[in-house]
Amino acid sequence: MKPLSLDPQQAEAIATRLRDAGYTANPRQEYTSFSKGRGDKTYLHYSRNVIRATVGTQGEEIIRAIFGSPNGKASDSQNDQYSTWFFNGYADKAGSKVY
Repeated sequence: MKPLSLDPQQAEAIATRLRDAGYTANPRQEYTSFSKGRGDKTYLHYSRNVIRATVGTQGEEIIRAIFGSPNGKASDSQNDQYSTWFFNGYADKAGSKVY
């Protein structure tokens, strides 16, 4: 599997596509969550270079269209709920919880 890269221009393009799809940005210190209602979130983690999207949502479709299939796992309790893309070479699930 090829390593993924995420630069500031790509992150802004993703944010624009999510906003255009009706998602509302909720900036936090280490990440921005984009919400389109209960159970429909996409997270851009700046500090850990991770993107998570709720499975079966338009946010997940947008991220899949750009980066392909997820290349990592969320924690055991969240893995069935979120698709995960790592951009730092990490591909495991330990320590990758969404906060």
